[in-house]
Amino acid sequence: MPTVETVWTQLAAQLEVAELVVAGDALVRRRFPLCTPDRLRAVVEALPRGARGAARLRAAIGQLRAGTDSCMETRLRLLLLSAGLPSPAVNRPVLDRGARIVARADLSYPSARIAVEYDGDIHRVDRATWQRDIARRRALDALGWRTITWTAEDLRHPESALSALRHALVESARMQTS
Repeated sequence: MPTVETVWTQLAAQLEVAELVVAGDALVRRRFPLCTPDRLRAVVEALPRGARGAARLRAAIGQLRAGTDSCMETRLRLLLLSAGLPSPAVNRPVLDRGARIVARADLSYPSARIAVEYDGDIHRVDRATWQRDIARRRALDALGWRTITWTAEDLRHPESALSALRHALVESARMQTS
């Protein structure tokens, strides 16, 4: 029976680097990970130089981030990087003044106090999810964080959301230097 690491390496014959990153992040996700980044890295490093898909795997392995919660978060992170934005933190806890976790933003720029959230349809149609989102955003607001929410439509047409995020990062940097 092949391991998940072996199956991931076999996908390299069919998938582009970005989709290998999405699949790899899913394997090392925050809840119930199926393996570790180190195990994936070891399998990739053990591949012979000419192995089919080895170059893609080597390109993908450095882009994996443990601790994701969804494939769409990974796609969003890759989009931000391809747009030239800094690499965001993945699901890093946001603490209140009493060091209690008040939120875990999908992606964030902690020094800029910017949370980047990906909201799939569940956030729109499930009342409990919607209520948790509101409470989390209020808690972030109370700590001086700005939340920029992305949807599937934003991933298809990212210009407006990218502009809002760039503006927020510039504004935060300006506030920190004044």
